Amino acid sequence: MKHKPNGEIDRYKAQLVAKGYAQQKGIDYEETFAPTCCMTTLHFLCAFAAHFGWNVHQSDIVTAFLNGDIFEEVYVTQPHSFVKKGQEDKVCRCKKALYGLKQSPHTWYEKANAHLVKQGFCNSPTKSTLYVKREDNVLLIVVLYVDNLLISLDQIKDILLNLRLI
Repeated sequence: MKHKPNGEIDRYKAQLVAKGYAQQKGIDYEETFAPTCCMTTLHFLCAFAAHFGWNVHQSDIVTAFLNGDIFEEVYVTQPHSFVKKGQEDKVCRCKKALYGLKQSPHTWYEKANAHLVKQGFCNSPTKSTLYVKREDNVLLIVVLYVDNLLISLDQIKDILLNLRLI
């Protein structure tokens, strides 16, 4: 629950988490690998930005894993508070990745990669989490790590507004 400053309940919050430990390879999931940048890539971007006096913006994608599409048939039990009387034996089929599923990081990376490439970014051939875009003499660099982005360029606010990231 989220509370208002006066103590009243503002809203109820919940997070569904799947029991990924119960998944079986080849049945519930195929691929679990999701690239994660190495610290040297983050250090490079920070040093590069510092050298040129660029801004660096870190963005946490709050519901990142929920954006990934899953194609395997994955079922979860009903959340306890949503079980209807007489339908206790029913389950829910997942169409989107949930936190806890083994394939969630992979599906998020695939979705983020496709979006960045569609926006005109070039993916580094040696660092799969490093993306670069040059547009009208502006160089934009994005490093993707888990459910976060590190973004740097000299006109950061204008570009972030155009990408709808802020």
